[in-house]
Amino acid sequence: MSYLEGSIVIFFDGLFKDKFSFDKGKNILEKIIINKMMTINKDNISLYINIPCFKDAITLTADITKEHFFNIKKIIKQLVYSRNIECNDIFVKIIETFTSREISTRLRKKENINVLIISDLSLQPGSNSRIDDFELCISKFLLNIYLFGVEINNQSNNLSPISISYLKLISPDRCFSFDKSLEHVKYFVTSTVKPLNAKINFIIDEDYIVPLIGYVNQVKIQDKFNINKTIGQDNDKKLKRTYVYKNDKDEEIESDCIIDAYQYGNQLVPFNFFDQLYHSMEPGIKSLKLLKFAPISDIDLSFLESPVYHYFLDKSNSDLANRGEKLIEAMIGNNVVAIGSRILSKNSKPKLVVMFPGICKDSSEPILITFISIFKESINLIDIPSENKIIESLTTNDISLMDSYIDTMMLESHNNRYKPEHTPDPFYQSKLSTIIEKVTDEISYDKSYIKEILNLDKDTTEKCKYIEKKLFDCYGYLE
Repeated sequence: MSYLEGSIVIFFDGLFKDKFSFDKGKNILEKIIINKMMTINKDNISLYINIPCFKDAITLTADITKEHFFNIKKIIKQLVYSRNIECNDIFVKIIETFTSREISTRLRKKENINVLIISDLSLQPGSNSRIDDFELCISKFLLNIYLFGVEINNQSNNLSPISISYLKLISPDRCFSFDKSLEHVKYFVTSTVKPLNAKINFIIDEDYIVPLIGYVNQVKIQDKFNINKTIGQDNDKKLKRTYVYKNDKDEEIESDCIIDAYQYGNQLVPFNFFDQLYHSMEPGIKSLKLLKFAPISDIDLSFLESPVYHYFLDKSNSDLANRGEKLIEAMIGNNVVAIGSRILSKNSKPKLVVMFPGICKDSSEPILITFISIFKESINLIDIPSENKIIESLTTNDISLMDSYIDTMMLESHNNRYKPEHTPDPFYQSKLSTIIEKVTDEISYDKSYIKEILNLDKDTTEKCKYIEKKLFDCYGYLE
Protein backbone atom coordinates (compact mmCIF):
# COMPACT_ATOMS: atom_id res chain seq x y z
CA MET A 1 0.00 0.00 0.00
CA SER A 2 1.65 3.20 -1.22
CA TYR A 3 -0.84 5.52 0.41
CA LEU A 4 -3.02 5.34 3.48
CA GLU A 5 -6.66 5.38 2.44
CA GLY A 6 -9.55 5.50 4.87
CA SER A 7 -9.76 6.68 8.46
CA ILE A 8 -6.66 7.30 10.55
CA VAL A 9 -6.40 6.70 14.30
CA ILE A 10 -3.23 7.98 15.99
CA PHE A 11 -1.94 6.79 19.37
CA PHE A 12 0.77 8.93 20.97
CA ASP A 13 2.70 7.30 23.82
CA GLY A 14 3.82 9.59 26.66
CA LEU A 15 6.24 6.96 28.04
CA PHE A 16 9.39 7.82 26.08
CA LYS A 17 12.79 6.94 27.49
CA ASP A 18 13.98 10.58 27.43
CA LYS A 19 12.94 14.09 26.40
CA PHE A 20 14.97 13.90 23.18
CA SER A 21 12.93 10.93 21.94
CA PHE A 22 9.72 12.53 23.22
CA ASP A 23 10.34 15.67 21.15
CA LYS A 24 11.05 13.57 18.06
CA GLY A 25 7.71 11.85 18.55
CA LYS A 26 5.96 15.23 18.87
CA ASN A 27 7.58 16.37 15.63
CA ILE A 28 6.27 13.34 13.74
CA LEU A 29 2.80 13.76 15.27
CA GLU A 30 2.59 17.42 14.27
CA LYS A 31 3.52 16.72 10.65
CA ILE A 32 0.93 13.98 10.27
CA ILE A 33 -1.81 16.14 11.82
CA ILE A 34 -0.96 19.11 9.60
CA ASN A 35 -1.25 16.93 6.51
CA LYS A 36 -4.69 15.59 7.38
CA MET A 37 -6.02 18.89 8.71
CA MET A 38 -5.14 20.89 5.61
CA THR A 39 -6.99 18.61 3.18
CA ILE A 40 -10.23 20.37 2.40
CA ASN A 41 -12.50 17.34 2.23
CA LYS A 42 -13.74 17.06 5.83
CA ASP A 43 -11.64 13.97 6.49
CA ASN A 44 -11.06 13.40 10.18
CA ILE A 45 -8.53 11.69 12.40
CA SER A 46 -8.92 10.44 15.95
CA LEU A 47 -6.04 11.19 18.32
CA TYR A 48 -5.54 9.20 21.53
CA ILE A 49 -2.85 10.19 24.05
CA ASN A 50 -2.17 8.24 27.26
CA ILE A 51 -1.03 11.34 29.17
CA PRO A 52 -3.45 12.11 32.07
CA CYS A 53 -4.38 15.61 30.81
CA PHE A 54 -5.82 13.99 27.67
CA LYS A 55 -8.70 12.02 29.14
CA ASP A 56 -10.81 11.78 25.99
CA ALA A 57 -10.04 11.24 22.33
CA ILE A 58 -9.50 14.32 20.17
CA THR A 59 -11.31 14.30 16.83
CA LEU A 60 -9.66 16.57 14.30
CA THR A 61 -11.69 17.45 11.21
CA ALA A 62 -10.57 19.24 8.06
CA ASP A 63 -13.47 21.65 8.43
CA ILE A 64 -13.05 25.38 8.99
CA THR A 65 -16.12 25.44 11.23
CA LYS A 66 -14.49 23.03 13.69
CA GLU A 67 -12.52 24.18 16.73
CA HIS A 68 -9.22 22.48 15.89
CA PHE A 69 -8.85 23.58 12.25
CA PHE A 70 -6.23 26.23 13.01
CA ASN A 71 -5.39 24.99 16.52
CA ILE A 72 -2.72 22.36 15.90
CA LYS A 73 0.03 24.18 17.81
CA LYS A 74 -2.14 24.39 20.91
CA ILE A 75 -2.53 20.60 20.95
CA ILE A 76 1.19 20.01 20.46
CA LYS A 77 2.11 22.48 23.24
CA GLN A 78 0.06 20.46 25.72
CA LEU A 79 2.40 17.51 25.20
CA VAL A 80 5.03 17.99 27.93
CA TYR A 81 7.61 15.36 28.84
CA SER A 82 8.02 14.26 32.46
CA ARG A 83 9.88 11.29 33.92
CA ASN A 84 7.43 11.08 36.82
CA ILE A 85 4.31 11.03 34.69
CA GLU A 86 1.97 8.09 35.21
CA CYS A 87 0.67 6.78 31.91
CA ASN A 88 -1.26 3.70 30.97
CA ASP A 89 0.32 1.18 28.63
CA ILE A 90 -0.23 2.47 25.07
CA PHE A 91 -1.19 -1.00 23.83
CA VAL A 92 -3.79 -1.31 26.59
CA LYS A 93 -5.16 2.02 25.32
CA ILE A 94 -5.34 0.61 21.79
CA ILE A 95 -7.09 -2.58 22.91
CA GLU A 96 -9.66 -0.70 24.98
CA THR A 97 -10.31 1.75 22.15
CA PHE A 98 -10.97 -0.83 19.47
CA THR A 99 -13.14 -3.01 21.67
CA SER A 100 -15.36 -0.06 22.59
CA ARG A 101 -18.81 0.19 21.09
CA GLU A 102 -18.13 3.31 19.00
CA ILE A 103 -15.08 2.00 17.14
CA SER A 104 -16.49 -1.52 16.82
CA THR A 105 -19.63 -0.21 15.13
CA ARG A 106 -17.54 1.69 12.62
CA LEU A 107 -15.44 -1.39 11.90
CA ARG A 108 -18.48 -3.55 11.34
CA LYS A 109 -19.23 -1.24 8.43
CA LYS A 110 -15.93 -2.46 6.93
CA GLU A 111 -14.37 0.99 7.03
CA ASN A 112 -10.65 0.84 6.34
CA ILE A 113 -8.82 2.04 9.49
CA ASN A 114 -5.10 2.70 9.76
CA VAL A 115 -3.53 2.78 13.22
CA LEU A 116 -0.44 4.98 13.61
CA ILE A 117 1.48 4.37 16.86
CA ILE A 118 4.13 6.92 17.87
CA SER A 119 6.25 5.29 20.59
CA ASP A 120 9.76 4.03 21.37
CA LEU A 121 8.14 1.10 23.27
CA SER A 122 9.54 2.15 26.65
CA LEU A 123 6.66 0.24 28.20
CA GLN A 124 5.83 -0.32 31.83
CA PRO A 125 5.86 -3.96 32.97
CA GLY A 126 2.70 -5.77 31.91
CA SER A 127 1.26 -9.23 31.49
CA ASN A 128 1.54 -11.40 28.42
CA SER A 129 -2.26 -11.64 28.32
CA ARG A 130 -2.38 -8.10 26.91
CA ILE A 131 -0.09 -9.20 24.08
CA ASP A 132 -2.60 -11.89 23.19
CA ASP A 133 -5.41 -9.34 23.33
CA PHE A 134 -3.51 -7.03 20.99
CA GLU A 135 -2.90 -9.84 18.51
CA LEU A 136 -6.59 -10.77 18.63
CA CYS A 137 -7.55 -7.13 18.08
CA ILE A 138 -5.41 -6.92 14.92
CA SER A 139 -6.80 -10.11 13.42
CA LYS A 140 -10.42 -9.45 14.39
CA PHE A 141 -10.64 -5.91 13.01
CA LEU A 142 -8.02 -6.29 10.23
CA LEU A 143 -6.13 -3.21 11.43
CA ASN A 144 -3.31 -1.67 9.42
CA ILE A 145 -0.67 -0.97 12.10
CA TYR A 146 2.22 1.47 11.56
CA LEU A 147 4.83 2.12 14.25
CA PHE A 148 6.99 5.27 14.32
CA GLY A 149 9.86 5.20 16.80
CA VAL A 150 11.18 1.62 16.74
CA GLU A 151 12.73 -0.51 14.04
CA ILE A 152 12.96 -4.30 14.09
CA ASN A 153 16.49 -5.76 14.41
CA ASN A 154 17.94 -2.42 15.49
CA GLN A 155 20.53 -3.01 18.22
CA SER A 156 20.09 0.52 19.62
CA ASN A 157 16.49 -0.18 20.62
CA ASN A 158 17.33 -1.83 24.00
CA LEU A 159 13.79 -3.14 24.22
CA SER A 160 12.32 -5.24 27.00
CA PRO A 161 11.09 -8.78 26.19
CA ILE A 162 7.48 -7.57 26.38
CA SER A 163 8.19 -4.74 23.91
CA ILE A 164 9.85 -7.19 21.53
CA SER A 165 6.76 -9.42 21.72
CA TYR A 166 4.54 -6.50 20.70
CA LEU A 167 6.96 -5.51 17.94
CA LYS A 168 6.87 -8.99 16.39
CA LEU A 169 3.13 -8.62 15.82
CA ILE A 170 3.67 -5.66 13.45
CA SER A 171 4.87 -6.07 9.87
CA PRO A 172 8.61 -5.17 9.63
CA ASP A 173 8.05 -2.88 6.64
CA ARG A 174 5.67 -0.80 8.77
CA CYS A 175 8.08 -0.20 11.66
CA PHE A 176 10.39 2.80 11.44
CA SER A 177 13.09 4.15 13.71
CA PHE A 178 12.88 7.86 14.56
CA ASP A 179 15.51 8.72 11.96
CA LYS A 180 13.77 6.77 9.23
CA SER A 181 10.39 8.07 10.38
CA LEU A 182 11.56 11.62 9.73
CA GLU A 183 12.63 10.59 6.23
CA HIS A 184 9.25 9.04 5.51
CA VAL A 185 7.20 11.94 6.85
CA LYS A 186 9.36 14.72 5.44
CA TYR A 187 6.60 14.85 2.84
CA PHE A 188 4.68 16.73 5.52
CA VAL A 189 7.33 19.40 6.23
CA THR A 190 5.64 22.79 6.16
CA SER A 191 6.95 25.36 3.73
CA THR A 192 8.32 28.64 5.01
CA VAL A 193 5.51 31.08 5.66
CA LYS A 194 6.11 34.24 3.66
CA PRO A 195 4.02 37.22 2.58
CA LEU A 196 3.22 37.47 -1.13
CA ASN A 197 2.05 40.60 -2.94
CA ALA A 198 1.75 42.40 0.37
CA LYS A 199 -1.11 44.78 -0.51
CA ILE A 200 -4.33 44.28 -2.47
CA ASN A 201 -7.67 46.12 -2.57
CA PHE A 202 -10.89 44.20 -1.94
CA ILE A 203 -13.35 45.93 -4.29
CA ILE A 204 -16.94 45.76 -3.01
CA ASP A 205 -18.17 48.29 -5.59
CA GLU A 206 -16.87 51.45 -7.24
CA ASP A 207 -17.26 53.49 -4.04
CA TYR A 208 -16.46 50.79 -1.48
CA ILE A 209 -12.89 49.51 -1.24
CA VAL A 210 -11.31 47.61 1.64
CA PRO A 211 -7.47 47.59 1.54
CA LEU A 212 -5.90 44.30 2.63
CA ILE A 213 -2.31 43.49 3.47
CA GLY A 214 0.02 40.57 4.04
CA TYR A 215 -1.95 37.58 2.91
CA VAL A 216 0.07 34.51 3.71
CA ASN A 217 0.79 31.49 1.57
CA GLN A 218 -0.05 28.38 3.60
CA VAL A 219 1.12 24.83 3.07
CA LYS A 220 0.29 23.13 -0.21
CA ILE A 221 -0.54 19.62 0.96
CA GLN A 222 -2.26 16.75 -0.78
CA ASP A 223 -4.48 14.21 0.90
CA LYS A 224 -1.87 11.48 0.59
CA PHE A 225 0.37 9.98 3.21
CA ASN A 226 3.35 8.51 1.40
CA ILE A 227 4.78 5.58 3.33
CA ASN A 228 7.39 4.73 0.69
CA LYS A 229 10.96 5.94 0.87
CA THR A 230 11.64 8.89 -1.39
CA ILE A 231 14.42 8.35 -3.91
CA GLY A 232 16.87 11.22 -3.57
CA GLN A 233 17.89 11.57 -7.19
CA ASP A 234 14.25 11.81 -8.31
CA ASN A 235 13.63 14.83 -6.08
CA ASP A 236 15.85 17.04 -8.25
CA LYS A 237 13.94 16.34 -11.45
CA LYS A 238 11.56 19.08 -12.55
CA LEU A 239 8.25 17.63 -13.62
CA LYS A 240 5.88 19.24 -16.09
CA ARG A 241 2.22 18.29 -16.37
CA THR A 242 0.71 18.04 -19.84
CA TYR A 243 -2.83 17.23 -20.91
CA VAL A 244 -3.66 15.13 -23.96
CA TYR A 245 -7.19 15.27 -25.37
CA LYS A 246 -8.60 12.52 -27.59
CA ASN A 247 -11.73 12.29 -29.72
CA ASP A 248 -14.27 9.46 -29.86
CA LYS A 249 -11.94 7.49 -32.14
CA ASP A 250 -9.18 7.67 -29.52
CA GLU A 251 -7.16 9.97 -31.79
CA GLU A 252 -5.08 12.72 -30.21
CA ILE A 253 -6.43 16.21 -30.79
CA GLU A 254 -3.95 18.91 -31.76
CA SER A 255 -3.65 21.86 -29.43
CA ASP A 256 -4.82 24.26 -32.16
CA CYS A 257 -8.21 22.55 -32.11
CA ILE A 258 -8.69 22.95 -28.35
CA ILE A 259 -10.23 26.12 -26.99
CA ASP A 260 -11.14 27.47 -23.56
CA ALA A 261 -14.84 28.12 -23.26
CA TYR A 262 -17.87 28.82 -21.14
CA GLN A 263 -20.83 26.49 -21.41
CA TYR A 264 -24.33 27.85 -22.03
CA GLY A 265 -26.66 24.88 -21.65
CA ASN A 266 -25.34 22.38 -24.20
CA GLN A 267 -23.36 25.00 -26.10
CA LEU A 268 -19.76 26.10 -25.66
CA VAL A 269 -18.84 29.77 -26.00
CA PRO A 270 -15.08 30.48 -26.33
CA PHE A 271 -13.19 32.73 -23.94
CA ASN A 272 -12.24 36.13 -25.27
CA PHE A 273 -11.38 39.58 -24.01
CA PHE A 274 -15.08 40.44 -23.58
CA ASP A 275 -15.11 38.16 -20.54
CA GLN A 276 -12.56 40.35 -18.80
CA LEU A 277 -14.63 43.43 -19.62
CA TYR A 278 -17.73 41.67 -18.28
CA HIS A 279 -15.99 41.07 -14.94
CA SER A 280 -14.34 44.53 -14.98
CA MET A 281 -10.95 42.85 -14.70
CA GLU A 282 -8.14 44.39 -16.74
CA PRO A 283 -5.18 42.08 -17.41
CA GLY A 284 -2.03 43.02 -15.56
CA ILE A 285 -3.81 44.66 -12.63
CA LYS A 286 -3.73 42.89 -9.28
CA SER A 287 -7.27 42.94 -7.94
CA LEU A 288 -9.79 41.19 -5.74
CA LYS A 289 -13.41 41.92 -6.63
CA LEU A 290 -16.56 40.87 -4.76
CA LEU A 291 -19.01 38.83 -6.82
CA LYS A 292 -21.58 38.05 -4.12
CA PHE A 293 -22.15 37.10 -0.49
CA ALA A 294 -23.42 33.60 0.30
CA PRO A 295 -24.47 31.68 3.44
CA ILE A 296 -21.67 29.58 4.92
CA SER A 297 -24.06 26.62 4.96
CA ASP A 298 -24.15 26.72 1.15
CA ILE A 299 -20.38 26.27 0.84
CA ASP A 300 -19.08 22.70 0.51
CA LEU A 301 -15.42 22.65 1.54
CA SER A 302 -14.78 19.66 -0.72
CA PHE A 303 -15.14 22.08 -3.65
CA LEU A 304 -12.32 24.31 -2.34
CA GLU A 305 -8.60 23.75 -2.50
CA SER A 306 -5.35 24.95 -0.95
CA PRO A 307 -3.24 27.03 -0.64
CA VAL A 308 -5.07 28.94 2.08
CA TYR A 309 -4.53 32.70 2.24
CA HIS A 310 -4.91 34.99 5.27
CA TYR A 311 -5.91 38.57 4.48
CA PHE A 312 -5.54 41.20 7.21
CA LEU A 313 -6.79 44.79 7.08
CA ASP A 314 -4.34 47.46 5.91
CA LYS A 315 -4.43 50.02 8.74
CA SER A 316 -2.53 52.74 6.90
CA ASN A 317 -5.92 54.37 6.28
CA SER A 318 -7.88 54.21 9.54
CA ASP A 319 -11.25 55.07 7.95
CA LEU A 320 -10.99 52.30 5.37
CA ALA A 321 -9.66 49.87 8.00
CA ASN A 322 -12.65 50.61 10.25
CA ARG A 323 -14.93 50.05 7.28
CA GLY A 324 -13.30 46.68 6.64
CA GLU A 325 -13.57 45.71 10.30
CA LYS A 326 -17.30 46.49 10.29
CA LEU A 327 -17.70 44.44 7.11
CA ILE A 328 -16.01 41.36 8.60
CA GLU A 329 -18.00 41.70 11.83
CA ALA A 330 -21.22 41.88 9.80
CA MET A 331 -20.21 38.79 7.82
CA ILE A 332 -19.59 36.89 11.06
CA GLY A 333 -22.89 38.09 12.53
CA ASN A 334 -24.85 37.07 9.43
CA ASN A 335 -22.91 33.82 8.98
CA VAL A 336 -21.97 34.52 5.37
CA VAL A 337 -18.88 34.26 3.18
CA ALA A 338 -17.69 36.50 0.36
CA ILE A 339 -17.19 35.00 -3.10
CA GLY A 340 -14.76 36.97 -5.21
CA SER A 341 -12.67 37.01 -8.37
CA ARG A 342 -8.94 37.51 -7.92
CA ILE A 343 -6.08 38.35 -10.28
CA LEU A 344 -2.50 38.24 -9.00
CA SER A 345 -0.43 39.00 -12.10
CA LYS A 346 -0.72 39.99 -15.74
CA ASN A 347 -0.16 36.39 -16.82
CA SER A 348 -2.84 34.86 -14.59
CA LYS A 349 -6.52 34.45 -15.29
CA PRO A 350 -9.14 35.43 -12.71
CA LYS A 351 -9.58 32.79 -10.00
CA LEU A 352 -12.76 32.24 -8.06
CA VAL A 353 -12.08 32.54 -4.30
CA VAL A 354 -14.23 32.03 -1.20
CA MET A 355 -13.43 34.23 1.81
CA PHE A 356 -14.43 33.12 5.32
CA PRO A 357 -14.59 35.86 7.99
CA GLY A 358 -12.89 35.28 11.32
CA ILE A 359 -10.91 36.73 14.21
CA CYS A 360 -7.20 35.89 14.49
CA LYS A 361 -6.63 34.06 17.77
CA ASP A 362 -3.09 35.40 18.18
CA SER A 363 -3.74 39.11 17.53
CA SER A 364 -7.58 39.31 17.84
CA GLU A 365 -7.62 41.11 14.48
CA PRO A 366 -10.33 40.61 11.84
CA ILE A 367 -9.18 38.25 9.12
CA LEU A 368 -10.47 36.83 5.84
CA ILE A 369 -9.46 33.17 5.42
CA THR A 370 -9.46 32.58 1.69
CA PHE A 371 -9.67 29.39 -0.36
CA ILE A 372 -9.50 28.88 -4.12
CA SER A 373 -12.39 27.17 -5.90
CA ILE A 374 -11.63 23.92 -7.71
CA PHE A 375 -13.52 25.18 -10.74
CA LYS A 376 -10.99 26.31 -13.32
CA GLU A 377 -11.28 28.50 -16.40
CA SER A 378 -11.00 25.62 -18.88
CA ILE A 379 -13.48 23.01 -20.00
CA ASN A 380 -12.78 19.89 -22.06
CA LEU A 381 -14.52 19.92 -25.42
CA ILE A 382 -16.53 16.78 -26.10
CA ASP A 383 -17.44 17.60 -29.70
CA ILE A 384 -14.82 19.40 -31.77
CA PRO A 385 -16.48 21.71 -34.33
CA SER A 386 -15.79 21.14 -38.00
CA GLU A 387 -13.09 23.23 -39.69
CA ASN A 388 -15.55 25.61 -41.33
CA LYS A 389 -17.25 26.24 -37.97
CA ILE A 390 -14.17 27.09 -35.88
CA ILE A 391 -14.47 30.67 -34.65
CA GLU A 392 -11.38 32.46 -33.36
CA SER A 393 -13.32 35.06 -31.38
CA LEU A 394 -16.96 35.95 -30.84
CA THR A 395 -18.19 39.33 -31.95
CA THR A 396 -20.38 41.58 -29.86
CA ASN A 397 -23.38 40.50 -31.93
CA ASP A 398 -22.57 36.84 -31.27
CA ILE A 399 -22.55 37.40 -27.52
CA SER A 400 -25.73 39.50 -27.62
CA LEU A 401 -27.45 36.80 -29.65
CA MET A 402 -26.48 34.09 -27.17
CA ASP A 403 -27.52 36.19 -24.17
CA SER A 404 -30.85 37.08 -25.75
CA TYR A 405 -31.58 33.39 -26.34
CA ILE A 406 -30.81 32.59 -22.71
CA ASP A 407 -32.87 35.53 -21.47
CA THR A 408 -35.78 34.42 -23.63
CA MET A 409 -35.64 30.99 -22.01
CA MET A 410 -36.16 32.84 -18.70
CA LEU A 411 -32.56 32.26 -17.64
CA GLU A 412 -30.78 35.52 -16.83
CA SER A 413 -27.43 35.64 -18.63
CA HIS A 414 -25.97 37.77 -15.83
CA ASN A 415 -26.90 35.19 -13.15
CA ASN A 416 -23.86 33.11 -12.21
CA ARG A 417 -26.11 30.24 -11.11
CA TYR A 418 -26.66 29.43 -14.78
CA LYS A 419 -22.98 29.48 -15.66
CA PRO A 420 -21.31 26.08 -15.80
CA GLU A 421 -19.34 24.43 -13.07
CA HIS A 422 -16.35 23.56 -15.23
CA THR A 423 -13.50 21.50 -13.92
CA PRO A 424 -11.09 19.09 -15.64
CA ASP A 425 -11.11 16.81 -12.61
CA PRO A 426 -13.25 13.71 -13.37
CA PHE A 427 -13.93 13.20 -9.63
CA TYR A 428 -15.75 16.51 -9.36
CA GLN A 429 -17.41 16.02 -12.75
CA SER A 430 -18.86 12.78 -11.39
CA LYS A 431 -19.87 14.50 -8.14
CA LEU A 432 -21.68 17.25 -10.00
CA SER A 433 -23.45 14.67 -12.19
CA THR A 434 -24.64 12.88 -9.06
CA ILE A 435 -26.01 16.13 -7.63
CA ILE A 436 -27.86 16.86 -10.87
CA GLU A 437 -29.32 13.35 -10.95
CA LYS A 438 -30.62 13.75 -7.40
CA VAL A 439 -32.18 17.12 -8.17
CA THR A 440 -33.93 15.87 -11.31
CA ASP A 441 -35.11 12.57 -9.85
CA GLU A 442 -38.81 12.14 -10.62
CA ILE A 443 -39.63 10.65 -7.22
CA SER A 444 -38.08 13.38 -5.09
CA TYR A 445 -38.43 16.41 -7.39
CA ASP A 446 -41.63 18.10 -8.56
CA LYS A 447 -41.24 18.91 -12.24
CA SER A 448 -44.49 20.83 -12.57
CA TYR A 449 -42.61 24.10 -12.12
CA ILE A 450 -40.24 23.19 -14.95
CA LYS A 451 -43.18 22.30 -17.20
CA GLU A 452 -44.68 25.74 -16.59
CA ILE A 453 -41.42 27.34 -17.70
CA LEU A 454 -41.22 25.17 -20.82
CA ASN A 455 -44.85 25.84 -21.81
CA LEU A 456 -44.11 29.27 -23.23
CA ASP A 457 -46.75 31.49 -24.77
CA LYS A 458 -47.04 31.69 -28.55
CA ASP A 459 -45.24 35.04 -28.86
CA THR A 460 -42.27 33.80 -26.86
CA THR A 461 -42.21 30.53 -28.81
CA GLU A 462 -42.13 32.37 -32.12
CA LYS A 463 -39.37 34.65 -30.84
CA CYS A 464 -37.32 31.63 -29.76
CA LYS A 465 -37.73 30.03 -33.17
CA TYR A 466 -36.39 33.15 -34.83
CA ILE A 467 -33.37 33.29 -32.53
CA GLU A 468 -32.77 29.54 -32.91
CA LYS A 469 -32.72 29.88 -36.67
CA LYS A 470 -30.08 32.61 -36.44
CA LEU A 471 -28.01 30.44 -34.10
CA PHE A 472 -28.26 27.40 -36.37
CA ASP A 473 -27.38 29.48 -39.43
CA CYS A 474 -24.28 30.79 -37.66
CA TYR A 475 -23.09 27.74 -35.71
CA GLY A 476 -24.84 24.74 -37.25
CA TYR A 477 -27.08 22.20 -35.56
CA LEU A 478 -25.95 20.39 -32.42
CA GLU A 479 -26.54 16.64 -32.37
